[in-house]
Amino acid sequence: MSLAELPRQRMPFTARYKLVNHIRVHTGERPFRCNFVNCGRRFARAENLKIHLRIHTGEKPFACDFPGCDRRFANSSDRKKHAQVHASAKGYRCQVANCGKSYSHPSSLRKHSRVHSDRTQS
Repeated sequence: MSLAELPRQRMPFTARYKLVNHIRVHTGERPFRCNFVNCGRRFARAENLKIHLRIHTGEKPFACDFPGCDRRFANSSDRKKHAQVHASAKGYRCQVANCGKSYSHPSSLRKHSRVHSDRTQS
């Protein structure tokens, strides 16, 4: 069935491009390609390519809002996650004996945990 054949009243998308992006989830189509040397990653959405390109360019347009912190980030999600550093609650504690590290976000603890697994594999 093509896009033109879909019944309009049943479309939950407010814009055609949103439907196209959704269909790409199912088809696996990734028409937006990174042209940096030795990269070639592909993306379903132009916005994701734009964010990815910042890895290569070093652009970090999102600044931390906390007074005195000069950290900058390539995307708003990383800035939001970083903001937890300034919060007092760090409820994700490393369970390795004598480590004592704690984090405000579970993904940070998972990333830290690799330090311990790398040491045991060496």
